[in-house]
Amino acid sequence: MAIWGCNLAEVRAFVEQSNILKTRISEDEAFRKEVLEHGRIYNEIKKYFCSFTSFLRYGSEISGGSFYRVRKAKDGRPYGSRKELVYPDPSLEHKDRMNNTSFRVLYTSFHEFTAMAETRIGEEFIGQKFQLTRFTANRPLKVYRLGFFSELYSNSPRDSDYVKGKMRELFGADGFDRTIKGYSALECAMSDILYDQDDGYHILSSILADAIFSTNEDIDAIAYPSMQNRYGVNFAFKKESADLLQVSYSCLNKLTGVHNNGFFEYLTEMECFEFNNSDSFSFESTEGRVVCR
Repeated sequence: MAIWGCNLAEVRAFVEQSNILKTRISEDEAFRKEVLEHGRIYNEIKKYFCSFTSFLRYGSEISGGSFYRVRKAKDGRPYGSRKELVYPDPSLEHKDRMNNTSFRVLYTSFHEFTAMAETRIGEEFIGQKFQLTRFTANRPLKVYRLGFFSELYSNSPRDSDYVKGKMRELFGADGFDRTIKGYSALECAMSDILYDQDDGYHILSSILADAIFSTNEDIDAIAYPSMQNRYGVNFAFKKESADLLQVSYSCLNKLTGVHNNGFFEYLTEMECFEFNNSDSFSFESTEGRVVCR
């Protein structure tokens, strides 16, 4: 059986070309404009990224569950419709790691504290309000776990029966250490794009997300480690899958405490449990019954 692999030299070329694109986007206004407006250059970059994301076609199934999203409240009032709780309106001015004007994802986290950290809620926000919403999936989900091969290559016992068993499961035989090394290196290079913090970071990262979903059409979400909350996990749902998630709970909260290790304290002031009308949610005050977390 022949395995389509990716070696370190090819990954180095990917990194170098990505850096060239990043510099061109930063310095060439006309080039940047065509990419942002999804012209020919956008499609060429996506096609290039797809030639590498095609190496990493994998997914794992999770049994649904709950996912949390946080938005800072405007004027201390809760957002009252589903539209306000999911995707921001497309905008060329909006800098978003995986969203752009034609490709939309819903950002969620496994835990509310991770969602709060991702919203950059810190000590300066104490006394202010945020809205926490729980989305529920009532079906199994196919998830793309960024770092799958890196976990196997770097964080598993070297030459162990476990690793050899995983090789046989993935490739039909063991002895594919170099293949896994190449895939792991590629995952790391892709993560550098997705986690980039430099000016204009969102342009290439959103195209890469588009490429991942395009080459893994059956996945519902990309699962990726949080950079804001240690051990936290985030999920970026593609629009078609996000639209199937149910809003099961939403609340308006006042932040009362922040701990440096990723934990928070807050007081819930308003709650909503009924979401039959997606255009108008009705929130009730928690006055008289203290709800602290």
